[in-house]
Amino acid sequence: MIIKHSIHNWLFYFLLILHLAGATTGCKSDQATIEEAQTQKNSLVLTARGVTVTEPTGDNNYDTYIKTLRIIGFDANENVICNKMHQGDELKVVDNGNAIEINQLLEESFSGGNCTFYFIANEEGYSIQPSGTLSQFLGTDIESAPTKEALSTCIISFDSPSQNKAPGSYPILMTASSTNAIKQGQNQIKTIHLIRCLAKMQLKVLKDDAYTNDIEVNNVKLQGTYPTSYSLFDTRDYKNYSTAPFSSELTNTDITTPFTGKTLYFPEMLVENATTDNNLRFSFSLTAEGVTDNYEINIGAGNSDEVTDYNIYRNHWFRTTVNFGGWQNLINIKYSVADWFKKDINLDFSHPTTVCEPIKENDYSTEVYYVNTSILQKKLDAAFGLKFTMSQPLNQKWTVTSEGGDFDIMVFNHEDKDITNSPEKWISGQLAFKIYVIPNRPLSEKATNETTLRISTLSWGGSNDLLLINENRLFNKTGSNQPLQTEIKITQVAEPKDTATQP
Repeated sequence: MIIKHSIHNWLFYFLLILHLAGATTGCKSDQATIEEAQTQKNSLVLTARGVTVTEPTGDNNYDTYIKTLRIIGFDANENVICNKMHQGDELKVVDNGNAIEINQLLEESFSGGNCTFYFIANEEGYSIQPSGTLSQFLGTDIESAPTKEALSTCIISFDSPSQNKAPGSYPILMTASSTNAIKQGQNQIKTIHLIRCLAKMQLKVLKDDAYTNDIEVNNVKLQGTYPTSYSLFDTRDYKNYSTAPFSSELTNTDITTPFTGKTLYFPEMLVENATTDNNLRFSFSLTAEGVTDNYEINIGAGNSDEVTDYNIYRNHWFRTTVNFGGWQNLINIKYSVADWFKKDINLDFSHPTTVCEPIKENDYSTEVYYVNTSILQKKLDAAFGLKFTMSQPLNQKWTVTSEGGDFDIMVFNHEDKDITNSPEKWISGQLAFKIYVIPNRPLSEKATNETTLRISTLSWGGSNDLLLINENRLFNKTGSNQPLQTEIKITQVAEPKDTATQP
């Protein structure tokens, strides 16, 4: 049997598993998915894993907390088919406390077709520009729901992080959207990411294991500017924000280290000028062997001693680690940036070692076509194939998903045995897996003919999440946009004429 998947990207992600049109069913992912069941009414059953409905007791513990979750749905004609904010007992705890389940009725007149669903978590307490609250903007029912265009252009106001209740000490706003071809009475599994609207950042100053003298870190500050607004959804193009100055002294939160700062939360900041002096940056003084020196380190993505990308992206954890080995040595700086996970080698996390190659040697084409046949090999020949190996860390569970379109995913082990329906066997090691993405229906101008493949670990919010499956950007390199290292976009094309008549 072929399992069906679909997702949205990237830093700090959990999947929603959505079951459309019917009776409730379980979920098999650590994020959420839409699936249809059999019933007399159009309904939506949402199961979310990797989250909690128990309010945290301390600051900076809200990364996985869901207080409310709103679902707004539109049919192909942009008619609203649902709009409801779920909270309290409506967020039913299931699976021994490992998941929450939500039941959502759809408009009775809904008859199927291409639908777009918007998901907004933790909307309360947020304001929009130019005025009003986010909850007021989202409405209370179908009649008062905003339009799709209004949702896509909604701008959230960001208050000063120096206020008494700093971001990260209350529920974090999270969003996602998903467009799917929905059929009455029968529907495939769809998967999406719920994305935090904020980024978080942290500074660590450590000393090398070979350095035995004591060091002191003082006068630690985070300073620069922060955006006063951000887009509700992850558009990656909102740059019309104003900035405000920011300066805050930071204290050590871990006395076993020279300095470990608390995590701080800010909206994304997409800068035009990568060399501006207004970027967020850490500053501190370091004293060792009676000598004191001062440091200022910009926040962003980069290599040792140099930031190459000053953009601050939502749902990313920007952690700067400084390793001191003595004045005779250069200070080693590591910039670790990813989807709320660690991508680069860091002192206290293992770097996931992955190798991704096309099954057909040196064939980096991402075009696939549908074959109307029961012969599996013919389907695989027309599919996209990826040879995937994750050698480190060992025994790490992983999952593969795709977002958009109507595609199946199949997984085979190194012996070419089908383990698609045995995800417990998807565990890292020295042996390669084969992953296929297969179109599930003929090419259609009325449907989505593209999907995005991603592979992630199952330790949501841990040291890893999305993996580097396109690290050298050999897949999709001929496209107009630079491909992300964590995804491969696959496009369905027409079946070649020389194969169309084959059984």
